Amino acid sequence: MKLNLLPADISRTGRSKSAWVLMGLISLVGIGAAFLLIFTSQKSLEKAKADAEQYKAAADEVARIASQADAQVTPQVTSIFRNVELVKAMNAHNRVYPDFYDQMLPSVPSFFRLTSIDARPVDQERCTVAMVGVLKTYQQYADVMLAFLRHPDAISITRSGFEARAPYVPQITEQDQQGVPIDPNRSQVPQDPLARLDYYIAQSAQEGYVGVSNFGSEGTAARGPMPDYSQVTINLVMKHNLQAPDPIATLRGTAANENPNQGGGERRRRRNRD
Repeated sequence: MKLNLLPADISRTGRSKSAWVLMGLISLVGIGAAFLLIFTSQKSLEKAKADAEQYKAAADEVARIASQADAQVTPQVTSIFRNVELVKAMNAHNRVYPDFYDQMLPSVPSFFRLTSIDARPVDQERCTVAMVGVLKTYQQYADVMLAFLRHPDAISITRSGFEARAPYVPQITEQDQQGVPIDPNRSQVPQDPLARLDYYIAQSAQEGYVGVSNFGSEGTAARGPMPDYSQVTINLVMKHNLQAPDPIATLRGTAANENPNQGGGERRRRRNRD
């Protein structure tokens, strides 16, 4: 049997000394590594600064040449891109008016014979539409407004041109003591039988083709209103954008950007001539 007769504190003291020695060695190694890193970093920084100074002049020259190239190329490239976008916008606008007319025509009522339609832009949100057509009765003249106001883009509507042709009772005269209703475009019918016969004979004296409003004529001439019909004009304000791109303003802006000093040079030449 082996007995440990040494006190317990003697073994702990030896271990503590070994730990202190090991810690000191580790500290010395860390300090040396830190100084080595600082020295290496300073060397790298000095080398980087030297390389930057060496290439700075060449980099400045490259930047100067690039700036000159941008100053010469940018206006030309801008002009090319602007012209391309203008062409795209003009091509896209080719379908604006036909599509708008296709959208409007279903709103035209069947009793309104449309002869012409003209749409024009007001601004980027509104346009005006002028429609000329033919209808017969005053009721149709009222209903045509209701038909167009049903369009979801309609803002306002006005109308003009209707000629009232309803029979009316004229004032009593020596020939007509009863007030017989007559059409607006006809004279009073006499009450005397013989005079009335002469009146109707005179009304039917015209024979042959009369060519009212070009109906029955050859060619493609526009047909006007039929007898007892009226030619009316409908003016609408619609919520629709019909504005086309402005090529003149776009091209003038491109020319001004490409020659910014052209106006000043022209003014200087004028002053020199004066």
